[in-house]
Amino acid sequence: YLSGDGTSVSEQGALKPTADGKDVVLVKQGSYSYTSPEGTPITLKYIADELGFRPEGAHLPGESPATPPH
Repeated sequence: YLSGDGTSVSEQGALKPTADGKDVVLVKQGSYSYTSPEGTPITLKYIADELGFRPEGAHLPGESPATPPH
């Protein structure tokens, strides 16, 4: 969607079977964009699945911490 203030959001999702085939997990990927209060355009892309939420964006700090083992 696109809001009146210029914020845009896009998201897709699908069910994915787990490795053992006994269950499913919701996998989502998408992005959103907005202008910060300082006037900087911000865009964030992400994937969210069995490995957690993994964002990417030029405004984010370097490398993310490692995902802890299950």
